[in-house]
Amino acid sequence: MFRYRNLLTTDTLGEHRKLIDAHGSCWWGWWQRPAEDERRELWATLESEVAKGPVPIGLFDSEPKQGGTVHLEHRPV
Repeated sequence: MFRYRNLLTTDTLGEHRKLIDAHGSCWWGWWQRPAEDERRELWATLESEVAKGPVPIGLFDSEPKQGGTVHLEHRPV
């Protein structure tokens, strides 16, 4: 489960959906807070699993407390 908070007035998920509809996929990134642990083991495990195929992950918007499931895949650049 990945939690995010939409601090901007933009509909983050809606904007990502537009990119997916137009291009079949979109980039996603993690912005680490200064006091937040890097969680290298978690990212290494996730990278290993994604290399085998799409991985379902949960997204949760902490305000207004809504979420859903997406599939994370590796897309070579």
